[in-house]
Amino acid sequence: MPGYRYMNRIALIFPLFAVIAYAADAPLGPKGSMGVELVKNKSFDRAISFLEDGLTETPDSPVLYENLGVAYLGCGGTLNAAQCREKAETAMTKALDLGGRATFLVDISTEKGGLLRIKEGLLEVKRGWLHISKTGLEFDAERPDPKFPPVIIAAADIKGYSMNSGASKGTNMFHIDSKPEPHDFRTADFSAEEAQIVFHLIEKYLGVASKKK
Repeated sequence: MPGYRYMNRIALIFPLFAVIAYAADAPLGPKGSMGVELVKNKSFDRAISFLEDGLTETPDSPVLYENLGVAYLGCGGTLNAAQCREKAETAMTKALDLGGRATFLVDISTEKGGLLRIKEGLLEVKRGWLHISKTGLEFDAERPDPKFPPVIIAAADIKGYSMNSGASKGTNMFHIDSKPEPHDFRTADFSAEEAQIVFHLIEKYLGVASKKK
């Protein structure tokens, strides 16, 4: 499945799952806890059944739904890519409805002002996690860097979003127009379809409409 192509990025993403797994203190139940552990260990297809069973034990757990969204974006079983993305968005929507968040593995442009530049064929980006909640957006770098603290964008400061054009169009970068400065992201799989999920959630939960560039 396209998704994040997590299995090709195992060395890069392990910390993500610790962030997700322990994002809340609510009990997850034995099956849900096993599902979370499987997500941490990149066993996404196995994790799905445990997480779904876990949600019969603790049906109002935003953490389980968040993990389920991650698992579906990384699944590679009998479902095709479109089905995986659809189920991932459904799980993320439920997580947000329950007061939780949706999480995506992304790259953020490190150029000042959010403008992506290409220098000698390389993109100046930092990898990490884009979290969407009802209060806004937050980006946490995969590896802590005192020179690049977390980016926190309150809902009221988000003015719009759009897919990028120009030099970065081929990488499916997307633009978040925000104060005090805009930011450019791309999903880890360079997926325009996953970027659209980000847009859907921003519009639904933060009340922000698309902004054409």
